[in-house]
Amino acid sequence: MTVNDADFGKLAMSHSKGVKYSNYDDVIWCQAKANYSTLYYTDKTKLVVSKSLKNMELILPEKHFIRIHQSHIVNIGHVNRFIRNGRLATVELINGANLAVSRNRKKYVTDLLSKSAS
Repeated sequence: MTVNDADFGKLAMSHSKGVKYSNYDDVIWCQAKANYSTLYYTDKTKLVVSKSLKNMELILPEKHFIRIHQSHIVNIGHVNRFIRNGRLATVELINGANLAVSRNRKKYVTDLLSKSAS
């Protein structure tokens, strides 16, 4: 079961112990590993679901989330800063996590974060 109604602001994710309901704002980021994704929440919990990152990209609303790497989708509202180090780039999230931004997505990510800061 997956419910993704961006206007309603709720996300329902099926997992091994049932269904977790949460607000989109409660999700900081999502990390992929094979056909599983781990969602990291503002309350410091995490949830592993049997969905690929491609599926998560379709479920999470574009106006709140951005794919920054083949392994990461982040909530734009939880990005503290964008860090450039030569050709490499990372985003720092509110929970202190530093995630790599792929070279192919770097310009898109900087443009989008610039727009959201305006």
